[in-house]
Amino acid sequence: MYYDEQQTITKKIPFYNECTATEKATAPRAYIIPQQWWRVIDILRNNKIEMSPMQNDSMIEVNCYYITDYETTKKPYENHYLHSKIKTRSEVQKMQFHKGDLIINCNQVANTYLANLMEPAAVDGVFAWNYFDAILQQKEWFSDYVFEDVAEKLLQNNAALKTKFDAYVKENKIENDANAQLIFLYRNSPYYEKSHNRFPVYKIVIGH
Repeated sequence: MYYDEQQTITKKIPFYNECTATEKATAPRAYIIPQQWWRVIDILRNNKIEMSPMQNDSMIEVNCYYITDYETTKKPYENHYLHSKIKTRSEVQKMQFHKGDLIINCNQVANTYLANLMEPAAVDGVFAWNYFDAILQQKEWFSDYVFEDVAEKLLQNNAALKTKFDAYVKENKIENDANAQLIFLYRNSPYYEKSHNRFPVYKIVIGH
């Protein structure tokens, strides 16, 4: 509870001036965040992040992340149910952006903070803190009695999908489970909503 001021103690205290990375991400030329995610935009503004609103509607080729797996705490912490062990995949898409969406160039003093906030697998990022939970809810589905005919045509007209489908059915032993087969085909069809599980911060890659 107190120090003995009559006795001198000399002790070496370790000083750690660097961290060991568990996840790595390549910084883009810039991030784009659509204007409807105002809660995250407010966080950026409060931390003096420089952003520029788009002046026109534009089609831009970007690198997108999809959340493929994560875990969530059973109890809240600081009013949030934190996500962890976040896994992602990425793909390049040409997307429509709108006037007022925000471009965040990665050439500013706060670059380290920015990357730790905007990368989806970051342990203290906006995804981990629940700001993008809306993307995790699938909003569209299919009616099996209608989609059966569509699924049959998909298999007839897409040899690659047919090969992938046959392998999936055999591997998961769902030869007699029509519903499971339809779910697979729906999720691998053009009708599946692209926004489901898509992290809504997009990366403009170098050279674009």
